[in-house]
Amino acid sequence: MHFGKIIFLITTVELIKACGSGRRFYRGSKHQKLVPLVFKQHVPNYSEQSIAASGKFSAKVRRDSKEFQKLAFVDKSSDIIFKDNEGTGADRLMTQRCKDKLNSLSIMVANEWPGIKVRVIEAYDEDDQHQEESLHYEGRALDITTSDIDKSKYGMLARLAVLAGFDWVYYESRYYVHCSCKPDDLTSTFGGGCFSLNSTVQTNYGLRTLTELKKGDLIQTINSDGQLIFTEFLTFLHFSVNTLTTFTKLILEDGRKLLLTDNHLIYTRRKGMIFSRDLLINDELKSEKEYIKIISIDRINQIGYSAPLTKHGTLLVNGLWCSCYAEVFSHDLAHVSMKPIRLLPIFAEHVINYYVWFLVHLGRFVLPENYWFDSHFSQ
Repeated sequence: MHFGKIIFLITTVELIKACGSGRRFYRGSKHQKLVPLVFKQHVPNYSEQSIAASGKFSAKVRRDSKEFQKLAFVDKSSDIIFKDNEGTGADRLMTQRCKDKLNSLSIMVANEWPGIKVRVIEAYDEDDQHQEESLHYEGRALDITTSDIDKSKYGMLARLAVLAGFDWVYYESRYYVHCSCKPDDLTSTFGGGCFSLNSTVQTNYGLRTLTELKKGDLIQTINSDGQLIFTEFLTFLHFSVNTLTTFTKLILEDGRKLLLTDNHLIYTRRKGMIFSRDLLINDELKSEKEYIKIISIDRINQIGYSAPLTKHGTLLVNGLWCSCYAEVFSHDLAHVSMKPIRLLPIFAEHVINYYVWFLVHLGRFVLPENYWFDSHFSQ
């Protein structure tokens, strides 16, 4: 391996360390005080099996069924504790979406209480220990505590579960928190909020589809004073041209349409930034000039998705003011937490400039004359 490549790898590793691991990523939320759920509170404020929450019970999943083969297994190397009363490993079985959210929650708990872990006391149930049509029978529900079994933490544990992206969280008992998820086949499998690929944005070069965006393009958005401004396009948080994705389809009274996943944040007159799944007919969305009513809400499957990230954290998509973020219920919280990602292009540029300068000057002393320029720059 060339000397230059070795230095580059070292520099890249240090860059990643400086930006922080996932555990440090959540620390940004400390700028906003998190409010614990109170006993018997659930989020969202709908019944668990409503469309706006985790959805209807389908059928009990048995070990000899095809659906059982789709359940994900949380291995013993994870930072999560499992009670496993049955001794069968059933509490390590859950849907992929539940597993993803549980992993996110594990990181948040470790940040909130150093040395403390999430403890799962119930997940998939095959012994008929719950009420009829419980989502535990499908592996879509979890009952959780903290590893120290400190009941004073459970209200905050529930709040963290909401932030982790569980579709329904209930501070159900003094002894545990209940949380559940939508079925995997009703959620996007890529794990983030996105727009359809044919969505458009206004750039400094004119109207562009999301597939045409290039790093450094300026995209139109709205600032806190309600004025139109341009913000820099940094990167795509998610992007695919061949994944079948379920979108919420909005039709507005002026004829415009918008397709976005149900966990994406969009601005409304009624409640500010909310998940698209919480939108109602007659809600008014903020456009470039005014608020426009929604006249139709539907669900549609389409190939491909895209999630642009801008420096401002917002953008106008099809002329409607949207957040760049999803999953986390608060745009402001997400924006603070994503600061390391937004700064990465700037930081990386400075590191690369320093790296090139370092190699050029070091090469004068330890490498043959013109080695770096002849073998790299001249190609």
